[in-house]
Amino acid sequence: VVEDIAKDNGILFVRLPISQEQFNNANEVFITSSSGGVTATQKAGHITEELMKAYEVMKEEYATDLN
Repeated sequence: VVEDIAKDNGILFVRLPISQEQFNNANEVFITSSSGGVTATQKAGHITEELMKAYEVMKEEYATDLN
């Protein structure tokens, strides 16, 4: 889902293994999961915020009303 959100918003998304050094030097780091969506870390920034907002919108659009 996050990959689709990134592509829809013109954010480059690449899946690849990274080294510890690349992780340590990253400009932004966030965590994703199916239950938690996009979660900010201490290294979150503008892109993380964009993804979080878009994920919440998408979640609302696809949510099922159980009432």
